[in-house]
Amino acid sequence: MSGSRRSVEAEEFILKDDNGKTRAKLSMLAGGPQLVLFGSNGEPQIVVAISGDEPQLMLADGNGQLRAALGLGSDSVALKFFSSEGKERVVLGEKGDAAGVSLNDSDGSPKALISVDAEGPAVTLFDKGGNPEATLDVNAKGPGLKLWNLESLYGVGVDVNLDGPRVALFDSKGIPRTALGLTEQGASLTLLDSSGTARATMGVSESGPGLALSSSEGISKVELQVAEKEANLWLFDPEGKPSLLLDTDSNGPGVSFFDVTGQVIQQLP
Repeated sequence: MSGSRRSVEAEEFILKDDNGKTRAKLSMLAGGPQLVLFGSNGEPQIVVAISGDEPQLMLADGNGQLRAALGLGSDSVALKFFSSEGKERVVLGEKGDAAGVSLNDSDGSPKALISVDAEGPAVTLFDKGGNPEATLDVNAKGPGLKLWNLESLYGVGVDVNLDGPRVALFDSKGIPRTALGLTEQGASLTLLDSSGTARATMGVSESGPGLALSSSEGISKVELQVAEKEANLWLFDPEGKPSLLLDTDSNGPGVSFFDVTGQVIQQLP
């Protein structure tokens, strides 16, 4: 019999224990082969299957409740852990250049997501309804934190990029209304209208503090600049060109008037 081979062909094999209970079943289904291992109480506890070209591994507890599943797709892989009620509690996945871990509550709704993609890592926290309310991320520009209330839609954004740190407050429409920033030139506070146009900016630089007021079109109307030994107050015409300058220095106060081309037409004194 040396060199001979024997084979058995069938669509299903069943293994039973001494008590006649099915403990293992190897079947050929429409989607592919499947191996099921049963516990002593007859409940399936381990399932290994191939559906198409996608392998799957499933683990169940003594009651037959699915508790863990590992699946491999053509471009993704996922590992899931379930509660005793069958709700997804932890999901670990990878697809393309992204990977993440989702932590869910007892109802299976996501509460925290840790992810990494081509842009960088991120942590997202969700409310009771599974809606995102806080995100911490890091990208090429630097770290950032976003907080928002999905009921009122107001939000806060904090980021630190190459230019410096910044804090922004958003209204219920997601439009920034207040921005606080710090750069190498100094600190600034900007107030914006409902369209997102900067209307007032107060800043402090190495030369001193300043205040700028603009129209709804973003055109400068008033600028106040204060230096160590002088102060200037500029008034601008509707097109943003200087119209009047009130200044004071060690020689005393003065007033300058400008024409539409920006040329001085009169000075006092």
